[in-house]
Amino acid sequence: MLRVSIGRKRKCFPRIVSVLILMISVRKGGCPSKLPDAFLREEVYLSQVHLTCQNFIIKFILNDIPNSINIHLSNGIRQDHFGESNVYNDLKEKTALITGSGKKTGIGYAIARKLAESGCNIIIADLGKPGSPGDSVKTGTWEEMAEIAKNLKDEFSVNVLPVYLDATDKESIKIMVDSVKERFNNIDILCNNAGASFGVPNTVHTYDEDAWMKTIDINLHGVFRVSRAILPMMFGRPASIINTASRAGKVPPIFNGAYAVAKAGIIMLTKVMAKELAGAGIRVNAICPGQIATDLEKWRFGLEASFFNSTIEEREREMCKTIPLGYIGLPRDAADLVAFLASEASGYITGQAINLDGGQCMEL
Repeated sequence: MLRVSIGRKRKCFPRIVSVLILMISVRKGGCPSKLPDAFLREEVYLSQVHLTCQNFIIKFILNDIPNSINIHLSNGIRQDHFGESNVYNDLKEKTALITGSGKKTGIGYAIARKLAESGCNIIIADLGKPGSPGDSVKTGTWEEMAEIAKNLKDEFSVNVLPVYLDATDKESIKIMVDSVKERFNNIDILCNNAGASFGVPNTVHTYDEDAWMKTIDINLHGVFRVSRAILPMMFGRPASIINTASRAGKVPPIFNGAYAVAKAGIIMLTKVMAKELAGAGIRVNAICPGQIATDLEKWRFGLEASFFNSTIEEREREMCKTIPLGYIGLPRDAADLVAFLASEASGYITGQAINLDGGQCMEL
């Protein structure tokens, strides 16, 4: 068995990775001279090879380290079950508005459920109508939103209000605010979670302009519009805003530029709001999910599967090879982080964009 000192391991690791990738790229014949479609496939392939090689070498060199962690997985996705978890008692009887929370398979619903479990009154805000064919995310219908509201109210004995909301429409936002004011005096927690992606996969020079603008409008401008409209109901008491950004806002993905730019914008908007609102006692943070088992993620893997002539399950397993923890996260992982950021347990944290990706993005 090959044994080297820790110092030598650190020095040889980058060189081994580079050599392996160079061998693979040469063997594949290089990509600059290929046709555009083949070029795109090659770029995706090589980026995945780089990460796969890193994981392989880590396991090869550090094979003496025992793996004592036992996680129940299915196709690389940890199995979910709502059971015991941290409940923040200081959230009891506070009021939380969560956008994009009208469908049970999304992060928004998981956040709403977690906050209701902690005793928050909940406002479920979503489009309330079926999405168009080909949309990256299926929004909650009014019937689904009403069912979610009833179930949360019955299970946790909290007040729950479902409201229509189109974050791209100022009139829709005004009507939503009016509906909220009729039921609640103030908002303590705002979760800007609504988002979608349109026009993908495409490179910047082939992206449809309308699809680009629509993606930016929903993801970035929607956070601005909703925050501006709700903030008057938050002033006068300690409060918390949590924006859903993405790992894509920090690590640029290919073929999904508008979404990445919008999420990067949310991160900066979060920091601007945190500075501006700190004096009012309002903390503002962002979560940056990586791979989370939602409809959006399934849609993304479906695109990849058709692109690589593969299956969704195979694409999930390949993705897990790039995640240091080795599995895809769950909506409740995001919900747990949001509840922490909403509570007094994070009272000295503001202006942060916190990664939630199993270790894919590690920063100084």
